This record gives sequence, structure tokens and C-alpha cells, in this order.
Amino acid sequence: MAAKKKPIVAHVVIEGRKFRDFPDALHAEPSNRLTFVFHNLDATDWDVHILSIKEKEPKTNAMPLKDPIGAAHSVTVKKNDVTLMRQRVEDTFAKGSALPFTTYKYTLRLTDAGGGGANEDRDPDLDIAPPN
Repeated sequence: MAAKKKPIVAHVVIEGRKFRDFPDALHAEPSNRLTFVFHNLDATDWDVHILSIKEKEPKTNAMPLKDPIGAAHSVTVKKNDVTLMRQRVEDTFAKGSALPFTTYKYTLRLTDAGGGGANEDRDPDLDIAPPN
């Protein structure tokens, strides 16, 4: 029986109207589950969105994440609470394909759930490597 892939967990703290303790890069393989754990220390509800996923070079638009698991590519994180955003990495990667094994850049946006514009954007890496 094949071993199940270990899920990738990224812990992100929201404090002082900003992202804190933010991972620089996530490393995954095709079909990995990817879970963001947002821990909101503020007394404000926040919306968090995954936007603008592109190959790092040549900056081509791409979507290496499958349909989100049980939600969209955004969540509301209530004040002084913890919320999960569950994603899954696509399983159709190949050299020269529409989804190559490469590094992707994505934008994680923090906005006030009560209205207003973006408070902060972060642009970390998502490295997709062939399975071992």
C-alpha cells in the first residue's frame, strides 16, 4: 500500500493589522494537501485571499492549486480566532506541460472584513517538485 503524502501546513499570524510569522516559501509535490492556519491576534475580523498565482519565471499566469477543499481561495478570520484555508496541489505536472515543475509566486492579501481596501499583500513562493 502506498504511503499517504504528508500534508503541508503553513502557520500565519495576523497581528497589528499585518501578517506576522509568515512562511517565505512552501515546498510541495503534486496532489499534496496544503493548509494555511491563520491565527488572528487582532480585535478585527480579516479576509484573507489567495490571488494572482504565476510562474516565478517567466511570470506566466498559472493555477497549480485544485478546486479548494470545502471553500474558495479566501476565508474570513474572526477576531482573536483561528481559521483554516485548505487547498490541494494539482496532480497534473510535467516538464513542458501547462503546469511545469517550478516555483510559483502567489499573492496573499489581507483586507478588513468590515470593508475597506487591502491592508497588506505578501508574495511568497510555492515550489512544486516531482515526487520522490
